[in-house]
Amino acid sequence: MDLEFNDTKQGNLDNDKKENTINVEEINNNYAQLKQKIANAEKKFAKLKEEANKLRKPYYKYQYIYASVQEKGNEEQIKTAQSKVNEIKEKIEKIKYAANKQKEIIIQSKNAIEKSIEMIKNDPQMGKEIDEALLKRYDRQANKLTQEKAELVSKKAGVLIFKDMLSNHPSVGNNLRGVLSSITEINELESKMQENEYIENGVTKYKDYSVKITLNMQYTDEKIRLDKNLNLLYDYCNKNNIGKEEVNSYINMIGENGIGIVEETGEIDLEYTLNKSINSLDEKMNKYDERISNYMMLKAKKENELGYKLEKQTENKINNDENKTENKINNNENNTKKENDINTENSLEDETENIATYSPIKWWQFGKRFKNWWMGRKQPKLSASNISQEITEEPKENEESKENEEIKEVEKTQENPQTSKQNSQTLSDNFRYQIVREAMNRKQNEDYEYVNNANQNKEEKEEER
Repeated sequence: MDLEFNDTKQGNLDNDKKENTINVEEINNNYAQLKQKIANAEKKFAKLKEEANKLRKPYYKYQYIYASVQEKGNEEQIKTAQSKVNEIKEKIEKIKYAANKQKEIIIQSKNAIEKSIEMIKNDPQMGKEIDEALLKRYDRQANKLTQEKAELVSKKAGVLIFKDMLSNHPSVGNNLRGVLSSITEINELESKMQENEYIENGVTKYKDYSVKITLNMQYTDEKIRLDKNLNLLYDYCNKNNIGKEEVNSYINMIGENGIGIVEETGEIDLEYTLNKSINSLDEKMNKYDERISNYMMLKAKKENELGYKLEKQTENKINNDENKTENKINNNENNTKKENDINTENSLEDETENIATYSPIKWWQFGKRFKNWWMGRKQPKLSASNISQEITEEPKENEESKENEEIKEVEKTQENPQTSKQNSQTLSDNFRYQIVREAMNRKQNEDYEYVNNANQNKEEKEEER
């Protein structure tokens, strides 16, 4: 007997329209009731499924007994076993019937919700308000990504200047090598210290106390060497308008991307190492270009549907950021009086042709450890705890509050002359309804699907070529 249960889980607008053509509040109240109805039905369905599962074991047990007594031919035992099987079977049938009723309620309620959402989406006035909110959202996302990409562009320009400075001044490059080597050595010493320690009755003890003394001495010496090289690096960079925080960010970036070692000498190759970081920045910027392009496509789609355009904030922002970056490069070139131009194109390929094979060092927590060391460096004592203390990351933005801000911003948007006058029911009135937000999410998903299909078609055409 089958005891299985399946889980349930466009055009322009008329300028003279001032009010919604549908009662959004009434639809939303009905939507809320249907959602609650679904939740209740799903709870009942889950409970019925659990009851049916509890009957599985006795059902199969008595089926087995019934088959066994049939072979023996004992009529009384056959009758008893048959009765038990029929009794459990009847209970299961009743549970299945009740469960199917709950499934019907769930399916019908979901269908009713879909119709309500489509009604909101297809209503001229509500569809317009949703499209305007989405247009503002896409524009904001494009601006945000453009700003983040501009920060990467600026960082890359700084890395190139930093790299050029190191190339022209080998002694400063040696200071950086010393910094990287010391941080690596400190990390290794920390690991050895931890391996030599153990806890007994809440007290830290050591497997070999002489090893502890030796490691502490090596640790202190390496910290002094690190301080010396780092201060020399800071001083020279400061003369070339490169601040401490900027230098720290470059060292952290090197830690994230790894370094290159010449196998013959065991020396750190700064050209190769910095090129790895530059290449990583290029890859990140390419991804930003793709995402910005997608949001610009979404923005254009919405502008076409609404029949008007927002001010070209994103395009203007791109031009401004590019000008700032270019000025930064030019200023640094003048201040440091470099004779060689900085060329970013094909730098990784050109500079790796004439170098030996490298064995990348894996520094999984290099960047974090450098920051930890930097915090510990400000303390009067040189201890392992100074390097190993945790760094608190910046909190992530709350997506829900961000969405509310987007909706509020749409309210403040100045009306385009080509659009209709303000509705008697404001955007805040409409977007406080859950069904309107759900309809907005559906429209957004449709927009995303449109972009994905467009990108896929573009890739297919490129492959045909």
